[in-house]
Amino acid sequence: MRHKEPILIVGAGPKALAIHTKTQVLRQVGFPVPPVLVIERAEIGAHWSGALGYTDGLRLLCTPPEKDLGFPYRSAFGDRVNQYMHEYSWNRYLVETSRISNWIDQGRRHPTHGGWATYLRWAATKAGLVPIYGHVRLIEPEGNLWRVSFTLRDGTPAAASAQGVVITGPGEAFRLDVQDDDPRILDGKSFWTSLHVFADLGSDAAVAVIGTGETAATIVGALLDMPRGRAMRIDLINRRGMLYTREEGPHANRFFSDPSNWHNQPLSFRSDFISRADKGVFSKNAKDRIEQAENVHLLARTAKSARIAGSQIELMYGDGQTERYDRVIVATGFNPLSCFKLFPKGLVRLNGSWKSRFNAIAKRIQFDLSLSELEPKLHLPMLAALEQGPGFPNLTCLGHLSDRILWNYVPTS
Repeated sequence: MRHKEPILIVGAGPKALAIHTKTQVLRQVGFPVPPVLVIERAEIGAHWSGALGYTDGLRLLCTPPEKDLGFPYRSAFGDRVNQYMHEYSWNRYLVETSRISNWIDQGRRHPTHGGWATYLRWAATKAGLVPIYGHVRLIEPEGNLWRVSFTLRDGTPAAASAQGVVITGPGEAFRLDVQDDDPRILDGKSFWTSLHVFADLGSDAAVAVIGTGETAATIVGALLDMPRGRAMRIDLINRRGMLYTREEGPHANRFFSDPSNWHNQPLSFRSDFISRADKGVFSKNAKDRIEQAENVHLLARTAKSARIAGSQIELMYGDGQTERYDRVIVATGFNPLSCFKLFPKGLVRLNGSWKSRFNAIAKRIQFDLSLSELEPKLHLPMLAALEQGPGFPNLTCLGHLSDRILWNYVPTS
């Protein structure tokens, strides 16, 4: 029998909601389930609402909203769990808020990020989730449990013990090798809370966006939406000098929805699939819009550093060339390894380049999305794509995610 201490989740986003709602349903159908604690720094769905960066809340959700907290509704805990999870579904949310007919009549459009955050808050209220609002400072092993130290919103220090910890959220925004601190040099998080720094730009302004994936795509889209967005020069910089679209269709999508056969695929296939279907690619709509914008230019370069040069920002490239811009956005994404700053130094050894460290950790992610060779359990769904399935870091199989993590803690016989 597992300990009665809680499972602790860092972050109150869709992954936390998927786990919390699944525990509520498991209790309803008679499974003994440990409590779940969720520690959230700001608000439920903070990374989607637009209040704290990452988005302005107005971008459209790339994932179909029917891939909700219970999707794909094939729970290992049985059909009754699938049935009860529908109470927290996207469709149920629309029914309860009297929006289902409008949504269907309008062609089942994807909601905005802010609309998705509203759905998450609805599910949290329905499931009785009340996060602990605070900032996690340290997670350290204490016997066969974790001790999680955090600071409450009012500054009061606090701590909790947990039999397992789940880390959610994208991690810290990537920076360039050398990057001055200046409000005109932005990243995939700070861009959305710093739109005012673009207000005084004239139509002859030059803006650099560095990146190859959806973070860069959404930022270019937001720039084009600005009053002078169609006049300013926007250079989209990446080493490819090309835009590649996300691989979509039934064959690709099945690996997101049903990862059961994922690990049987060759490692080379899995790596290539992730690069073509998830990381470093644009949605078709974003690609089409960018290619139709005459003021967006693709540059095949590798940006290395950004520094202030008078009234502008100077970018230095890998070949030693430089270019000056009025604003620079480093939109290369987010670092899921940054969560290890919460743990004692040396608990998880990280050596070598970022890529080698990432691969070393990714290859250790087990079926339950936990890190091998470490007890108590530390679940890292954001690092699970390579070994367990491309859907676990995103929104495409939240039902499987909650099943795999909870299976360790819920006796089934």
